[in-house]
Amino acid sequence: MSVHPEQILIYHITDVENLPGILAEGGLCSDAAMATAAHEIIGYDHIKERRLTKIRVPCCGDRFVGEFVPFYFCPRSPMLYVINNGNTGRLQGCQTSIVHLVSTVGVGLERAWAISDGNAGSNHAIFYAGLDAINVLVLRQISFSVSEIALEPLSLWVYRPET
Repeated sequence: MSVHPEQILIYHITDVENLPGILAEGGLCSDAAMATAAHEIIGYDHIKERRLTKIRVPCCGDRFVGEFVPFYFCPRSPMLYVINNGNTGRLQGCQTSIVHLVSTVGVGLERAWAISDGNAGSNHAIFYAGLDAINVLVLRQISFSVSEIALEPLSLWVYRPET
């Protein structure tokens, strides 16, 4: 199977209240870049903090995960379920204020980027760079899914320096 980045969809979830800021910035910003900006946070604070200060991406200049914009390869991420159940400090059922932004892998390739083989907020995720990694990891995910073995979803991390 050959990789066609322009055909591989990626998904980012955010609160609808963040759309004016995203448009004003001309795109999504990393958590590092958003640290001082007013915005609606939808994830776990302690995981965001770990991504900003502890977990690095060795294949991309050893930057922190929090310096990248996260994307999923699936439209219904496990994090959306967690958020909607009220487990991140938001009200239960808050999914109605969450928007899904959709793009393709090809859009982020002009920047540093990495793919993780699982939750990049954990200490066991492994990061890869290169289109071959996408091909191998996505195929692995499909074959394990067919075998009904639960895996954490693959994530794509696109670097966007602070502005």
